[in-house]
Amino acid sequence: MTNFPEHARARFTMQPTAATLSCRDAVQAMWEYLDGELDGRATVAMKSHLDACRRCRERHDTMRAFLGAVEQVKDAEPASDALRERVDRLLRERGFQA
Repeated sequence: MTNFPEHARARFTMQPTAATLSCRDAVQAMWEYLDGELDGRATVAMKSHLDACRRCRERHDTMRAFLGAVEQVKDAEPASDALRERVDRLLRERGFQA
């Protein structure tokens, strides 16, 4: 499950249907859709929207691929202390706070 602050979660102001789900609403609800957190009606509306909208479908596919990549590396060995120190140093040199 993706953990976002409550204010960042998409909230439908009306019962979504395939005809009423805008790209903006689809993008706002995409993480919840990918996490399986939408109710049945919203899920059906999202699936219909994705079937009809190439741009949102491409965004969905990218987000799903990202989640797949995270899933593959989540159990990987942590970076060595030497690597972390090197990355921290490079970030500081480029003006980022580590």
